[in-house]
Amino acid sequence: FLTAALARLLGEAAGSTGPSPWDRRDGWRLNGALTRALTFRWGEREATVAVTHTVGGFRLGLGDRIVEARGRLLDHGRIAVDFDGHREEAIAVAVGGALAVFLRGESWKLDVVDPLDVAEEGHAGHGGLLAPMPGRIVALLAEPGGKVEKGAPLLVLEAMKMEHKVSAPAAGVVKAFRCGLDDQVAEGAELVDFEPEAA
Repeated sequence: FLTAALARLLGEAAGSTGPSPWDRRDGWRLNGALTRALTFRWGEREATVAVTHTVGGFRLGLGDRIVEARGRLLDHGRIAVDFDGHREEAIAVAVGGALAVFLRGESWKLDVVDPLDVAEEGHAGHGGLLAPMPGRIVALLAEPGGKVEKGAPLLVLEAMKMEHKVSAPAAGVVKAFRCGLDDQVAEGAELVDFEPEAA
């Protein structure tokens, strides 16, 4: 998980463009260090890496383990990694919403968990999908009673002048919509009564 986090951070920093500080993606802050979390899923296991940007690198925390990390992008997906002075080479390749990591003769395909993904965040234990923020329903994209595949768009919520697609968190059935077209909904309001397919 630490190698995946470092690969993602290096990729973000490499995406910085232009001289403007608004274009920088290197974690620079006027007062203090940027701290954030990156979450990955491997099979049933989910892990969150705590990230603090430091001068020339990062401090990464995973559970009780904290390491000083540095690295650089090489070619063809290869990265040079340095965790607490231990250097080695890995390969990290983005595959859709996942990151394939190759290290020491082993490989892992880690799903990158997006904290703003409505399908992930809005999936409640009772089978309902919740509004991630207040907004207006601008499109209903599925038929009540209809079967849908994981990731299928169900509805579109307009909030803060942006459209947010709410997608099926798993294959299943849209039992009913709990909102209508043009309805204003509050944060946390149930939008869809969703029944996941039995495993």
